[in-house]
Amino acid sequence: MVKLLKILGRIIGISLEWTLLLITVFAFIIRTSPVQTYLAKQATDFLSKELNTTIKIDRVSIVFIDRVALDGVFVLDQKKDTLADISRIYASLGDLNLKKNFLRLSNVSLEKGKVKINRDSLTGDYNYWFITDYFDSGKPQKKKKPFTVALSRLNLDKMEVFYDDYRKSYSDFGMDYDHLHFKNVTLVAKNIQSRNGSVTAYVKHLSTIESCGFLLKKFSAYAAVSQYGIKFNQVQIWSGHSRIQAPKFHMLMNGRDDLQTFVDSVTFDAKIRKSNVSLLDVSYFATALEGMNQRVYLSGDMNNKVKDLKISNLELHTGQRTVLRG
Repeated sequence: MVKLLKILGRIIGISLEWTLLLITVFAFIIRTSPVQTYLAKQATDFLSKELNTTIKIDRVSIVFIDRVALDGVFVLDQKKDTLADISRIYASLGDLNLKKNFLRLSNVSLEKGKVKINRDSLTGDYNYWFITDYFDSGKPQKKKKPFTVALSRLNLDKMEVFYDDYRKSYSDFGMDYDHLHFKNVTLVAKNIQSRNGSVTAYVKHLSTIESCGFLLKKFSAYAAVSQYGIKFNQVQIWSGHSRIQAPKFHMLMNGRDDLQTFVDSVTFDAKIRKSNVSLLDVSYFATALEGMNQRVYLSGDMNNKVKDLKISNLELHTGQRTVLRG
């Protein structure tokens, strides 16, 4: 009996050793990029079939459990047009607390790629809705504490962003808000937080060129966007021909529907200081000024809705002798 117990003890001991060895080997293998890429391929193949589209990731690298790099991310919409084609996506996890409904990402970077958003010419549906619909259970959600998502740093490098509403015609000149194409987008944003439909962030640097010809060399501001308006503080804008400084530039609304009747519904609350504005840049947004390139130096305060706009503390210089104060 004693001998039998010794044999059983030895078998159990050897089994535990082999189990620990296998766990160690598995933990090592799962951290290798080829295995991670293989597992990602199985997942993307499954999603491609489920969503009736194409989703690919060329390479996956996961370091521990808090950092992941995805190379060669490619997604088609259900009409087989490109939805996203990005050379590299990198993300690192900062903090996750499910009890407090809080997620913080330390860093997210997107490098060298394009994102194409469009609306169907007949239904007006966005081309990414099939993805959100798939992950929406359709069941009513129990009322609970809203989830807060924070991001310490977001980097976009050499990105292209397209937006097309195929229900709308094309404009011949100026910023066509129904058909936008932003090239060479570079963005550095910090302290981004999303909660209850409101997003706040410090935009340290944003630069791009839009297909209409408008060049944005640098935009920086403390930003807050919600259904009640867009608020920019400590604004600096360097465009192709203008330099604008605004301690405050707020566009206030009662809801997002106010944007449909912008002139009658959106209230301005802005302070502009010692700015150099070219009407050539302005003409991209106010197409009635097409062909003008006069330069204006100004500062002042703006209040009220566009239709009843009040400008105070105005100082405007243009041409060689024209000066307006009031």
